[in-house]
Amino acid sequence: TRQTYVIGHRYIINFCCSAGPVQPGPPQSAAFIRQLSPGVPLPEPWWFRVMSYNILADQYAGTAYAQEVLFKYCPKELLDNNYRRQLVLEEILRYQPDICCLQEVDDKVYSEYLSPHLSRHGYTGHYTNKQGKVREGSAMFWRSGKWVAAAMQDIKLRDLFKLPLSDRHCQFTPMLESSPALTEALQKVTTIAQMVLLLPRNAAAGSSTDSCSNAAAAAAGPLLMINTHLFFHPYAPHIRSLHTAAILEEA
Repeated sequence: TRQTYVIGHRYIINFCCSAGPVQPGPPQSAAFIRQLSPGVPLPEPWWFRVMSYNILADQYAGTAYAQEVLFKYCPKELLDNNYRRQLVLEEILRYQPDICCLQEVDDKVYSEYLSPHLSRHGYTGHYTNKQGKVREGSAMFWRSGKWVAAAMQDIKLRDLFKLPLSDRHCQFTPMLESSPALTEALQKVTTIAQMVLLLPRNAAAGSSTDSCSNAAAAAAGPLLMINTHLFFHPYAPHIRSLHTAAILEEA
């Protein structure tokens, strides 16, 4: 039943009272045990903590095959994206990373949930969708108070391996020309990579009154972070090796 209360002369609060049974909340997450609580401070201001996390895209967790075969050991209600994304956010915040690299991020989870929430906690983010029709990709977040993004580049591996190859990757040309099957396979894989060049904010702005911190940050120099999700197939280590080599050449 809906009830309305008038408080003073200005506010009206509406809420619903359900007569049905109240469902118990989920048990404490196993991840809670391994999280930093409270967060362990870094010993020096120029040290930084990096987190990498494959959060399982909802389009892979929500299918019948995923629920009945791949993750049949997991209750279906725990695979629900509205439930999981809250735990993902909680885990990220409890680890307190300075840089967070996420894989299998649904585009809407990034734009409608993770990016707004993490921005309120002092993070700047960048999302790159995979090639093809899938609506998931990789996302990188960095602590805005500690880093400034000087440059960003999205790498589309499918494009890098289109013949004729660029001079940067021409060492792969004989291999591809001798194996049409490999060339075709590389054009089917949707892997992307993110490269973000980060500068320590104190060194970039020169605004800190702590000369030691400025000196240490300047000595550390820029940091190039790369985030990718390599092709999953167990019989494709050659694809993963080629992609890794190409990404390093781009870097």
